[in-house]
Amino acid sequence: MLRKALIVFACLGLIHCSVFRHKAADVVFSEMNHGLYQTQNEDVLASDSAMATDSIHYKFLEQVDTIPALTGTSFGMEYKVTSTSAKEVTLKRVWVFPYPMKDKKGRRYERWENKMRVSVNETHFTYYKFVKHYELLKGKWKLQFYQGDKLIYERAFIVK
Repeated sequence: MLRKALIVFACLGLIHCSVFRHKAADVVFSEMNHGLYQTQNEDVLASDSAMATDSIHYKFLEQVDTIPALTGTSFGMEYKVTSTSAKEVTLKRVWVFPYPMKDKKGRRYERWENKMRVSVNETHFTYYKFVKHYELLKGKWKLQFYQGDKLIYERAFIVK
């Protein structure tokens, strides 16, 4: 009797694990657009620097990989996450700077990252807006998205 119960629990565990893996593998990340955008200032996070945020108040201007190093410039991308088995997914968004950024308080940042819940089968927008002079780091910026520990998207922007 105990042996049958153990076999049933083992089978249920295997079924649960295979369903969980299916859901994770079912997620598809797609870029819709990338480049320069017009954004509204109230969309920027309330912090010392603009960092990055999602927004519904934006206008696509031009698809480019080269970004001018000017305060007020917004760049980023529109994307869609699709899935047939999930309504929301947790992603980690990472902005990797070309070299460490140092703010007015002396804090150094090599990257900025945050976890976020994203509704699937909808278009989303994320961007970085240069607000402070110390953010104008010339070189290769990377925007990355991870699902768990797996890199599912990367876009490089060259700031000049």
